[in-house]
Amino acid sequence: MYAPESPEPEWIEIFNKSNKNILFDKYKVADKTDTVEIISQPRVLIPNEYLIIADDSLITEVYPKLQNVIIAKLPTLNNSDDEISIMDSLFRVIDSLAYNSSGVVKWKIAGKN
Repeated sequence: MYAPESPEPEWIEIFNKSNKNILFDKYKVADKTDTVEIISQPRVLIPNEYLIIADDSLITEVYPKLQNVIIAKLPTLNNSDDEISIMDSLFRVIDSLAYNSSGVVKWKIAGKN
């Protein structure tokens, strides 16, 4: 959510659509200008599980039923256009997408365009 309405903070939703557990350890989120570590302690995301990463704990007041929420500093997402990438501890891009203010989203899968 790159341009939320006040008081909602920016947030990212990750979904494990695989049938494998995914170990998140020292994962990072990047946009065009900044890269930040979002998960410093190992965390497992089981199949069909969601993980919400928000830059403010206010997210739990706006959406009180949310589960699996991590509060972490996120890059400041541009409201006009940007590209978001999720990277593992070795800076390998796991997934990414580009968006613009007209609502066009282009998913980029690691190793494919």
